[in-house]
Amino acid sequence: MTTENKSEQAPPFEFTVVEDKGDEVVIEISEESYQRDLAAGLTPEEALKPGKYVGKRGGFLERHPNFKGSFHKDTKIRVAINLDGDILHYFRMRAQQETADAESYKKLINDELRCVMEREIETRLSPIARELLNDERFLNALKEKLRDKENAEDLRREAA
Repeated sequence: MTTENKSEQAPPFEFTVVEDKGDEVVIEISEESYQRDLAAGLTPEEALKPGKYVGKRGGFLERHPNFKGSFHKDTKIRVAINLDGDILHYFRMRAQQETADAESYKKLINDELRCVMEREIETRLSPIARELLNDERFLNALKEKLRDKENAEDLRREAA
């Protein structure tokens, strides 16, 4: 898995996770990534040098307990995957036909994966859950209850 920030420019701090032990993670910075960081304006002191680094998980969430996480529709995470050649060709051709922009094939692949995910989630829902998710009164009541709970938690934090 490769992770980087969301910027469309050459992003600083690109790395590859090479070992994941749960609480501990080993990342690797490539020479190419290091040079890209320098070209993006980081100083040698700011950029991680090529090599492997061991980190302990959990520190960020301990310091930022209100962080919602990156599993959000608008959060883009860069990954490297191997696709069959005909699949890649299909999406590139489709992107070029639909948008005159062959690079938008990545968005098409993402959109297709989203459809698969949403279809699977929908089929796993029980009839009762499906009915509740389509009931405006239920959703409004749930929204109000969650807002009340969040406000109560804010008040508790302020009082502490």
